[in-house]
Amino acid sequence: MKVTVQGFIVAKQYDWEDAPTFSWLPFEPTFVKDYVNVGPHEITFDIPDGFDMRPARIAELERQKADAKAKFAAEINRIDDDTQKLLALPGIKEVQS
Repeated sequence: MKVTVQGFIVAKQYDWEDAPTFSWLPFEPTFVKDYVNVGPHEITFDIPDGFDMRPARIAELERQKADAKAKFAAEINRIDDDTQKLLALPGIKEVQS
């Protein structure tokens, strides 16, 4: 399957570079200060038949879930540590919930 997308050829050159770098953006860079609009351009891509983006999205969601679980576990460990430190202080007989 062929897909054609509209966009813009842009140029960017930092002070330390000897020549500009050219790239393509899917939007007109009117609000990006480092880019100069060279002109509109369309690009045609060959997309594999049967392309399905769901596996990549599911993998990203699984990565986000693993990150959330790790952050949650770290916070639980911190709370448990703080609780144990308080319980180690003299004079505490029981914990009220």
